[in-house]
Amino acid sequence: MREGFPGSRPLVEKYSINIRRKPGIVDLGEGAAAIGYAPKRHFDTFLDELRRLDAEGGEKAVCALRCPY
Repeated sequence: MREGFPGSRPLVEKYSINIRRKPGIVDLGEGAAAIGYAPKRHFDTFLDELRRLDAEGGEKAVCALRCPY
């Protein structure tokens, strides 16, 4: 694992997260920049939430979370 997310290796391994697959990049176009849009969620925020859920309730809590999308 790269150094960009220190301390995350145990979670990545525990939950078998495939970090070798690169995510697609979405071009939001000039409109997003014009209105000052900047994403607030990214892989690090995902890892923070995963870490919190794992610490509070373990695998059961992590598996209970469902994406509404």
